Amino acid sequence: MAMLTRAVGPFAGVGLFTGVRSSLRFLPAAKDTGIRVQRLGFDQVATQRALVKHVVSDSAWAGPAAPLVRNTTLMVSAEPAGASAKDASKVAATIEHAMAALAGLHVWDAVIEIDAAEVPILDGSAREFVEGLREAVVVGEAGDEPQPIVLTRRVEVREKDASIVAEPVASMRDAIMTYNLDFAGRGSVGAQTYSWRGESDVFVGEIAAARTFGFRSEVEYARRAGQFAWLSEREMVVFDDTPAKAGVSVPLRFTDEPARHKLLDLIGDLALLGAPLQARVMASKSGHALTHALCREIVAEARAK
Repeated sequence: MAMLTRAVGPFAGVGLFTGVRSSLRFLPAAKDTGIRVQRLGFDQVATQRALVKHVVSDSAWAGPAAPLVRNTTLMVSAEPAGASAKDASKVAATIEHAMAALAGLHVWDAVIEIDAAEVPILDGSAREFVEGLREAVVVGEAGDEPQPIVLTRRVEVREKDASIVAEPVASMRDAIMTYNLDFAGRGSVGAQTYSWRGESDVFVGEIAAARTFGFRSEVEYARRAGQFAWLSEREMVVFDDTPAKAGVSVPLRFTDEPARHKLLDLIGDLALLGAPLQARVMASKSGHALTHALCREIVAEARAK
């Protein structure tokens, strides 16, 4: 396990879905207190554990294009789980990259402090977060890791042709996360696969820099609905998605950058379990909502033991 020794940040920018400017810092936390999200900007500071039970299912706060929202949003007030997030002062949205940065570096005790309703998207990846955190993280002693979540059976969630499967493994050395992406027939993305076995150096060098991406038809539709007008090529990689075109808005950092980014999101969302997951996880065509569903199934399984 790694420990955060000092405050890191601020990281400032605009929110992917809201366009609101925000600033984020990572703060140290006492051992065994977990990752917490702290909202500033109103009379009383709101703090909440970053756990799947606090994920908001209603993204109506994001405005008229809510059906297009694909992110992870936490309620950080005392509202009951599953409450509406229409009051933006109660939420911290799009936290998955910040969560992935911590989990990828094996930091399980920290505070994510944000002064607005949505985490800044920065360059669409977790690279800037990770570069800052690495300077302030020290690796603890062997055996100091948090107790992992151990599965006793196969857990699977599905929606149409998307799925995530988590299978038991004997130890954390056997744990692995794999993302299978398949956009065959849509521009140049095609089918891609990427895996991670929990090594922090691999996360830093091969996963953290993978950026948010979308298809041109989706981005244009979102802009007509009032979203993404504030975005530039810095915040999102845009692929052409017609048979006649196979272009991309900016040079890719990796040939399989979309699969790596999907894996980045998966790592961040699985961190909502509050501890490392000792399992073989295989995700195919899945998004945030399905990962949240898997986390809830795993939590229910743990309670039933």
